[in-house]
Amino acid sequence: MSKSKPKPITVTAQSGVTAAETPLVDTPREPVCYLPGSEPDRNTATVDGFVVDLDTGEVLGFAIIPLGKEEFDVTDVESAEWVLRKMLEAKAAIEAVHQTADVILARNILAAAEGLTKPHANKLKWLTERFGSQIKDVAKANLPAKGKTWRSLYGHVAFRLVKAQLEVVAESRAAKWLAANAPKSIRVVADLDALTEKDRLFISSLVAEDTDGVQVEILKSKFSSDLLVRAANTPDFEAVSGIAYKPERESATITVGEED
Repeated sequence: MSKSKPKPITVTAQSGVTAAETPLVDTPREPVCYLPGSEPDRNTATVDGFVVDLDTGEVLGFAIIPLGKEEFDVTDVESAEWVLRKMLEAKAAIEAVHQTADVILARNILAAAEGLTKPHANKLKWLTERFGSQIKDVAKANLPAKGKTWRSLYGHVAFRLVKAQLEVVAESRAAKWLAANAPKSIRVVADLDALTEKDRLFISSLVAEDTDGVQVEILKSKFSSDLLVRAANTPDFEAVSGIAYKPERESATITVGEED
């Protein structure tokens, strides 16, 4: 059974004290508060005036009565400014942490580490570019039966099948071609005030033009399976449409050490 989402905390005034008698100050209440419908075993406590779930860090509500109100909502300037002050206090606390000596020291250490790691990153880049394809060939030849990953003590090579797909290589040409041949795959937004009268009459021909009057968005997610088949079976499809057909292929990923 899924757990119900905790309801917002409603803080009530202390018994025997009316709203008129309650001073405009934060009035303490019990530090642990369970809400109707929430989990009775939820591990909560008061932290800086808020009820907090100690397991998740989620703030559940106030642990005090703001401004001495029986129930607190922002209804006037006073309550709005009270909440804004709390927000500012939280933001100031975040900024204060970032300005502590330890955090400043850590940032400088990380910056220095970046400089120290660059030569090693260059070595990793060169080794991958120089020998990556050869490692993939060796891994492919030594794959376990029915397996898709070759493993060694120092890393592994994973193979997966990438489905055929289309890639836009010339956006303006693709936009013009899609407007005429696959209109569901393109969205054209025209600012008619920015166009001439002639352009308004021939707006469909402007999708490939460099003009502020028309904005074009190619909807790659709308490329249909029929379009994919057409691209696969048309030799000059890329030259005509500006869209390249990428056939189904196998990709290989080399990973050394633990995955990032």
